[in-house]
Amino acid sequence: MRRIAKLCLVWGIVPALLNAQDLLRVSIRPGRLSHPQVSFSKVAENELKVTVTDNGKSVGGLTPMDFVIETPLMQAHVLDVQPLIKTEKAKVSVVLCIDNSNSMKDHVDLLKTTIQRLLGTFGDSVKVAAVLFVEQGRRQPNYPFPVPKHVDIAPFTPDKAALSARLERQLIARKLTGRTYLYDEIYTAFKLMETVQDPEEKKYIVVFSDGRDVGSAQSAGDVSRLAESSEDLVLYAVDFLTRANPVLKKLATVTGGRHFRARSAGELSRIFEEISRDIRTVTGYLVTFRFPRAYLAGQVRARHTCEGIPDATLVSYPIDNPDHQTETKADPAGRFRIPAAFPHEWKVAVSAPGYFPDTARVRVEDKAVYLLNFELRSTRLTLGGRVVDPDSSPLPAARVVATNLRTGERLFAGETDSLGRYEFEIPSGANVLVHVTKDGYTFASVEQHGVENATQLPDFVLGRTAEEGVSEFRFRFAFGSDQLDTSDVASQIQLDACARLVERELAKDTTRAVRLITWVDDVGSQDFRLYLSNRRAQSLKEYLVSRGLPADRIEAVGRGVSEKYSHATEQGRALNRRTEVLFFDRTPQMTQKP
Repeated sequence: MRRIAKLCLVWGIVPALLNAQDLLRVSIRPGRLSHPQVSFSKVAENELKVTVTDNGKSVGGLTPMDFVIETPLMQAHVLDVQPLIKTEKAKVSVVLCIDNSNSMKDHVDLLKTTIQRLLGTFGDSVKVAAVLFVEQGRRQPNYPFPVPKHVDIAPFTPDKAALSARLERQLIARKLTGRTYLYDEIYTAFKLMETVQDPEEKKYIVVFSDGRDVGSAQSAGDVSRLAESSEDLVLYAVDFLTRANPVLKKLATVTGGRHFRARSAGELSRIFEEISRDIRTVTGYLVTFRFPRAYLAGQVRARHTCEGIPDATLVSYPIDNPDHQTETKADPAGRFRIPAAFPHEWKVAVSAPGYFPDTARVRVEDKAVYLLNFELRSTRLTLGGRVVDPDSSPLPAARVVATNLRTGERLFAGETDSLGRYEFEIPSGANVLVHVTKDGYTFASVEQHGVENATQLPDFVLGRTAEEGVSEFRFRFAFGSDQLDTSDVASQIQLDACARLVERELAKDTTRAVRLITWVDDVGSQDFRLYLSNRRAQSLKEYLVSRGLPADRIEAVGRGVSEKYSHATEQGRALNRRTEVLFFDRTPQMTQKP
């Protein structure tokens, strides 16, 4: 259930607010970076120069989805992000960690070509080293750290052509290993970077692998600790034709780098171009954005209380572009505001724990605010009430049983408290039969169909059976017939309750008897209705006799049309189709045989 309205605003004031520099906020979406810091300056009306660092290091590879530009009024659409590449020479050290295990044997030529292209993009100020796998390490030059025996180091050199030739010879020679010593290789790369002493030099590690570690002396924990303690380097990881490696992904995140997953050979060139661009130092981004001229605003409320639902989740997107989704959280009062570009038809889906979800479609056509209120049905609702005697005094310890009429499932069975109150939960939309019993008192029941709101039932009034109290039942009969419908859940429950009530009362005293008084609705002629009510009373007596109750202590009377409830509605007619069960003491004349 939703209400949608459109309000026209004095929009001449809003652009002034949006253009005010001190109201503009730029941030990075949560979860993208660990400790982002953002600064920006205005370049043009809808363009900003934005600088982003993470733990003090420049961040590359950001996309429009990573930026949030907003004012206190609304959020902008980020249209484009272009990296600003630093062109002057900067000192850079790069270590390539290359997976040359046996699983790469079909991709050696591709790997060789890709590495050559990457090295070719680096200028003279970039020094590059490489680390590969070997089955048995050769004697390494002296390093201030122990070199694992299953890695081979090509030391730092500014001569990328010489390094490329060396790597090509090793790969062409098919020096592939049977195991993937990935953690040993990464460990060696971190240790190599520790030998770089110039604090102005930027440090990057590029890891390329198509599998998980097998055989390393180092563990995932060892390399993770190295990454966490390294404050001045960035790691890029590329998973090739395999599932994402969680260790590589963590190393990239911790160091402020990026993790890539190449699902095909054709993606490798693009990935290495992005890595090369980042390594050449991204100094900032040119961000193009646009504020919408309309937004959707309203509240998410609980239908049964009309109170706001805190932290409801709303997902909105243009119908013609479902991939461009925006997730919005309602505030603690259930209120929300969603930017909406126009002209578009928007779909908004709302969900909240404990409630059924809902959706709405809104056509946004001009400069306006569209009010969109949601009223969600709870998945669980509360039924409650009181059980009292004819003087309205509460009856504690009365037994209350609720049954799902669709499934026959018992939803609740319990007793009233000291004030005669009861309360229980039911599924939203359920058809429920509630019946109440208490020793020494009459029986009462009520049906509730399609319950969608928390409901306080009318008081159940139970009379004392010793004081000629009357119990009221509603049994199901076939239309226009005296045949009892024993297959109906509600009818069967009431038949059973009626039989137990009669059995209990008749057992108290041999002079006790019961009178079954049956009423019908106003459908049909007067004679027929009187006949039908008598026949139905007799059918009920026959049922009780079949349960072993004495026929001579049961009277069956039909009274025709009931006027207790209005016949103007189907519900009123259904209430009038009823049977009263009255207990009384027989006079001596009644017990004598004729």
